[in-house]
Amino acid sequence: MDKKINLIPEDLAVPASVVKLTKIINKLSIVMSVVLIVAVLGIVSLLFYFLTNLKRAEASNSLLKDEVTTLEKVEQQLVLTKDKISKINQVKLFDSSDLNLDNFKILQNIIPEFPDLILGEVQISSKGIEILISGKDTVSFITFLRRIKEFDAFPNVAISSFSLNPKSGISLNLIYGI
Repeated sequence: MDKKINLIPEDLAVPASVVKLTKIINKLSIVMSVVLIVAVLGIVSLLFYFLTNLKRAEASNSLLKDEVTTLEKVEQQLVLTKDKISKINQVKLFDSSDLNLDNFKILQNIIPEFPDLILGEVQISSKGIEILISGKDTVSFITFLRRIKEFDAFPNVAISSFSLNPKSGISLNLIYGI
C-alpha cells in the first residue's frame, strides 16, 4: 500500500482546486493541439486542392487562348477567302465581257450578209450586247433576226426601241442578253 508522503508543508501545498484546474487545462490543451493539427491538415489540404484547381484553370485558360488564336486565324482566312471570291467574281464579269465580245464578232460576221442593214452604235458589257441597226427593208430585219436565232450564243433578244422614219427607214435597238 502505497502511502503518499508529502514533504511540502501544508501551507505551501497547491490547493486541490488548482490541481483540478491544471488537469482540465492539460486535457484541454491536448484537445486543442489535436484540433490545431486537424485544422492545419485541413488548411494544407484546401491549399493543395485550390492549387490543383488553379493549375487546371490555367491549363484550361491556355487551351482557350490557343483556341481563340486558332479561331482568329480561321476568321482571317475566311475574310481573305471572301475577298478572293469577290475578286474571282469580278474576274468572271470581265470574262463574260470577253464572251460578249466573241458573240459580237459573230454578229459582225452575220451583218455583211444583209447589205440593206447598217450597224450603228454598239455597247458591250458583262450583262449583254446592245446594238442599233438601221435599214430600209423590213424583210432584211426579219431575216437578220431569224439568222441570229439560229445561234446558241444569243438565247435572249429584246427590242428596246423601234423607230420608223420615212426618209431614213427603220431603226431597231436590240439587246442580246446571256
